[in-house]
Amino acid sequence: MENIYLNHSKFDQKGRRVTIAVQVKADELRFGLSTCSTKDQFSKKKGRQIAIGRAQKKPDYIYKTAEPMKALKSEYHSLIKQFYGIE
Repeated sequence: MENIYLNHSKFDQKGRRVTIAVQVKADELRFGLSTCSTKDQFSKKKGRQIAIGRAQKKPDYIYKTAEPMKALKSEYHSLIKQFYGIE
């Protein structure tokens, strides 16, 4: 799982906790999102499983780039805002 990066500290526009997984491939970044209902107890483990599964099997977004690690470091926050509307 060395090519997967996770972020658990985000909230969406409705105040729900989200987990974002980014899988780094040779020429792309693959994004997966898991959203926890405000009625449920947030679980990093469950959020991580769902977000990683989505990034690997059915990504929400695929960002094509010649240098994925550079893009992940320099453009991560703007990509999350662009794709999910999350600050």
